[in-house]
Amino acid sequence: ISTQHNPEFTMLEFYQSYATYLDFMDLTEELLARIAKELFNNLKFEYQGIKLDFTPPWRRLTLKEAIIKHSELKEDVLGDKEKLMEYVEKIGIQLDRKMSLGNLLLQIFEEVAEPNLIQPTFITHYPTDTSPLSRRNDENPDEVDRFELFICGREIANAFSELNDPIDQKERFLTEL
Repeated sequence: ISTQHNPEFTMLEFYQSYATYLDFMDLTEELLARIAKELFNNLKFEYQGIKLDFTPPWRRLTLKEAIIKHSELKEDVLGDKEKLMEYVEKIGIQLDRKMSLGNLLLQIFEEVAEPNLIQPTFITHYPTDTSPLSRRNDENPDEVDRFELFICGREIANAFSELNDPIDQKERFLTEL
């Protein structure tokens, strides 16, 4: 376990052998709910005028589900880079057309979904090309076993199942060059 401190925030970083991103979601939820209970003697409290509820279980959405929930996009468009580029231009975002599909999805998520994630929400299944150290998902190799926790429209935690396939790791690093 290591911690870093600066005037803006304190970060905690840790590793656990044989744990997956699912284990880390459960641990994060339990840890933050326990802290809220200790601080406020309740799992429901107000933060900067916003009523928060830390009662488990917290909402879990894939990155694509969050985009669909907070935009006019439909699931069948999320794999079509050209239609996604038309959408970002329509909502006023200028992006490099050479951007990968995964990075495009991430940019859309950050624009349309992230600010709306007020209650504790885990976002999972990030695109593989945006998460080079994360293990590929068994059901969909274009996504990784990773989550970010959002509260009040801000990323609070980030964790992933460690990439331990040396061939996959080498291929991803070569792609980044």
